[in-house]
Amino acid sequence: MKRTANLWLLAAWCALLTAGGELAMRAAQKLVLHRYIYLSREIVWMTPLADLILFLGVAALLSLLALVVPRASSLRTSATVFSALGAMSILTMQPWMTWWAMLALALGFGYQMGVIAAPREALVWRLVRVTTPLLLAAVVIAGGGQRLLAARAEKAANTQAPPPPSGAPNVLIIVWDAVRAQNLSLHGYGRPTTPTLSAIAAGGVTFEQAIATAPYTLPTHASVFTGLWPHEFTASWEDPLDASMPTLAEVLGKRGYRTGAFSANHILVTWEYGLLRGFARAQDYVLSRGELARSSGLIKWAMELDAVRQAFNWYDVLGRRDAPDIRTSFLRWADADTTRPFFAFLNVYDAHDPYLPPAPFDTMFAPPGMGREGHERAKANSLVSRPKLSKEDVARQVDLYDGAIAYADQDLGKLIASLKERGRLDNTMLVVIGDHGESFGEHGMHTHGNDTYAEAIHVPMVIVMPGKVPAGVRVAGNTSVRDIPATIAELLGLAGPAWPLPGTSLSRFWTADSLVRAVGDTVLSEVDFLPRGGEDWYPVRLGNVRSLLAWPYHVITVKDSVELYDRSADAGEHVDLARDPNSRALRDTLVAALQRWRQNAVKAKLQ
Repeated sequence: MKRTANLWLLAAWCALLTAGGELAMRAAQKLVLHRYIYLSREIVWMTPLADLILFLGVAALLSLLALVVPRASSLRTSATVFSALGAMSILTMQPWMTWWAMLALALGFGYQMGVIAAPREALVWRLVRVTTPLLLAAVVIAGGGQRLLAARAEKAANTQAPPPPSGAPNVLIIVWDAVRAQNLSLHGYGRPTTPTLSAIAAGGVTFEQAIATAPYTLPTHASVFTGLWPHEFTASWEDPLDASMPTLAEVLGKRGYRTGAFSANHILVTWEYGLLRGFARAQDYVLSRGELARSSGLIKWAMELDAVRQAFNWYDVLGRRDAPDIRTSFLRWADADTTRPFFAFLNVYDAHDPYLPPAPFDTMFAPPGMGREGHERAKANSLVSRPKLSKEDVARQVDLYDGAIAYADQDLGKLIASLKERGRLDNTMLVVIGDHGESFGEHGMHTHGNDTYAEAIHVPMVIVMPGKVPAGVRVAGNTSVRDIPATIAELLGLAGPAWPLPGTSLSRFWTADSLVRAVGDTVLSEVDFLPRGGEDWYPVRLGNVRSLLAWPYHVITVKDSVELYDRSADAGEHVDLARDPNSRALRDTLVAALQRWRQNAVKAKLQ
């Protein structure tokens, strides 16, 4: 009995030491090497908890084995096993190491620790009994302190805010991550993917050619929160949004709004990338089994192995929050204080790859007669490099993608119904947008962030506000999500010299004549050179990709290459007009306009 108790105590001690090593490495990555760790700030207690669960689970197995082989619970054996487990946990945080090298080093380390511990048994147990309570206390203090500081910061932001204007409406921005316009029934798609959004849009304005400022999450969100174009701020592949420009959350917070962000994108829309600056409640990670697993180096590494995923028939992202989770978190926060208007931002991640909507949406658009084997193969294809998939497999990925959009759409309906039940819908400005599109083999591209073709940057954008925004209006011309802050300012009555964010209100389109609505704006979309990752021949791997859209034309430049498309006659951008002699003057005019735009922006930034 005593030996078993010692086994469990040693497991806890080794788990806490391992967690300390992992946290030290995370701190070095973040504070010394200035790298992203893609984890919650609450790893100070989540990592120890995850490692405790792992090590105590192994201790349970050793206890059972000891019933048959008593030596399994000896100090030498247990010290060897737990030391090897701890070493493996640390080594999995080195992405450049192969699994067999990590395993060899971990086993060698564990063996040596067992050899060292065995003849010093009394000393080892004395050390373990004295230091384990101290280690546990350190975890409790660190975790409790982190939570206390976060709660105090939120309370201070709410109590120090000035009173809002009388009758000020709520503002709710919902971003459907990775949702492109062409797969929405709102935009004429043949499948009923968005009946809820279509019904909502009937009460407001739909922008038929809304353009994301970039083909991936970080720059587009930064534009939505600052009113700037991507080349006017720092946010890019390896750089967060800096504090040189105020964000929409900061501006509205200083005008009396409660501010809350609820993000399901735990890669880019997090505390590390600066997008949540200004939100008093910035919820990017929550306690869940998946997030707990991500907090342990070894568990995270193991759960991301293809062999493990296939063995458990599990292909999702660890810790992914679904739309109902985001909705529930937001409503709980909104209900906590109804005395002030809120500005809330929701990032909904269900249509982002891997495309794994829940039943029945996973089979909602499956080919007739597809059996379980075909369905499971389609899910497993989330592990396969997209360029290696057959056309049939890519088509099945589109089926799942459409199902995921339909799932997000259904949950949007539940959110709207909840706000209506609470009597808050009529006094809420609702903005629903996509932050970028998705490619399924068009132009040879897959997923996103690789180019600025229409499928990557043409996104949904709907604005609804009873009494301020007309119902049933559709704007056919180009518009940019970059103008959302200016639109919010006007609709809230805050526009003027004191409003610090740039842009022009989109209201000019629903008050303008049909010709202005049909032409829209000249808008920009761009993505910087990607130094590593992705296919070498993708445009973003060749240089900075810059696009100018002046309806109906779309010009794209990459280094010395120029492409030109007429989107009114060629919505899929299949026919490149850049080398057509009849289009040469138009091409050169648009390229010159794109260059002047960027040069003027750089000059303005330097002044």
